[in-house]
Amino acid sequence: MLLENTSNSSKKESIKHELEEHQREAEEAYDAKRNDKSSSLTSESFHVLTFDLQQCLPTPAIETSIAFYKRQLWTYNLTLHRCHDKQAFCFMWHEAVAARGANQIASCLYKYLQEIPENVREITFYSDTCAGQNKNSFLCVMFMLALKKNTTIHTINHKFLIPGHTHMECDGDHSIIEKKKEKHPPPIDFPSDWVNLVRLCGSKHPFQVTEMKSADFFEFSALFEGPLIQKKCKGTTWPKGFKLPLSYKGHNPISVEKNKYLIELLPYVDESFHDLKLIAKEDLRDKHSGMEEASTSQEGLEEASTSQEGQEEASTSQEGLEEASTSQEGLDDSIAELLPLPVAPADDVPRKKRKKGKVGFLNTSPYILELKQKVEEKKLQERQKLARKAKRDIAKQVRIEEEEEEDEAFPADGDESDSACIYCNELYSRDRAGEPWIQCQICSYWSHTDCAGVDRRTNNFICEICS
Repeated sequence: MLLENTSNSSKKESIKHELEEHQREAEEAYDAKRNDKSSSLTSESFHVLTFDLQQCLPTPAIETSIAFYKRQLWTYNLTLHRCHDKQAFCFMWHEAVAARGANQIASCLYKYLQEIPENVREITFYSDTCAGQNKNSFLCVMFMLALKKNTTIHTINHKFLIPGHTHMECDGDHSIIEKKKEKHPPPIDFPSDWVNLVRLCGSKHPFQVTEMKSADFFEFSALFEGPLIQKKCKGTTWPKGFKLPLSYKGHNPISVEKNKYLIELLPYVDESFHDLKLIAKEDLRDKHSGMEEASTSQEGLEEASTSQEGQEEASTSQEGLEEASTSQEGLDDSIAELLPLPVAPADDVPRKKRKKGKVGFLNTSPYILELKQKVEEKKLQERQKLARKAKRDIAKQVRIEEEEEEDEAFPADGDESDSACIYCNELYSRDRAGEPWIQCQICSYWSHTDCAGVDRRTNNFICEICS
């Protein structure tokens, strides 16, 4: 676009040169990735992986136009693709568990590196150049910590593709997930439904899914304050007993606006999630009351600094601060209660019957069992179809052989090389004496003139069978 809208010839040449240089660098990056993939196919100690964060997955996934204008709960999926065996690893969580920044991406890679096979000596990662997630110092210190923890790994390489040319194998895995959602759309009412859907992806190499919890996300920026100092120094000193802090002490609270929108979308999801509506309303009420109490207590502290009466009010306001703190803790707890799977109501409570199989785990969901049964029935039909085809082929072959035998016994007209004498049954092709033959005018079969007892010059010969 810039090249087409530029009229200055010198500037146009400069833009063309920059474009050619950009394309050359992009091709070199792709060549380097292809060479690394080829090396990983021949060496078990060298692994090549590509990783990227998939587009945010909305919950609930409903197709009504009302959801387009609402803030939905996002589910995140970081996909790692191991190139030598085409295996996909998906690390999934939702925004009420953690955000999607550099610490979260580094925590997922750190969890994968902790479970790497012992025979691996070198690992190369490929990603795009997103500074907020991939290209930052947090991933660098995470790789340094992983090398210290896992002594079997000697080298970790992190290579970046050129912006605008970042198509990788993990993007193909994301496409498989999207096609699975379009082809077999199960109900997505809860973040765990996305996890179950991803587990169904991959026919030859099923996707391996890891559900990330709050305790799996670490604060790698703490390494800059302790073991690693951002200054020029010789070597790195790792203190004994250093413990990497967690990014979250509890859940990652969602905003009040999003909480409100999720409550408004409850009528469009399964009834088993409708009991969360009361919890959400209490959360909003607790939040507002806690903010009012905190504001009142702050005013009381200011008055206490000028008078004795203010001191008494400060004591009262201190109690208000404690209540506000308790209210804030209640807010965090209530938000946490929004996320677990709901408890089924008691048997004596009347409720509307619904179709089973909409919510459940992979190995226990009736919906999954129904899918497996359909797959088995389809396989049985294929086997029966192949058996019927094999039976038809055998019958066809038998008919062909029978027809060939009949043709040998009764050859076609004019085929004298295979004709047999109707009297002595000797073949014409085996006649070496040069005896004359004669053909019957009615059945068109041949015979020796001596066997028929006629002269070779006889016209209108009719054999004894026809006469």
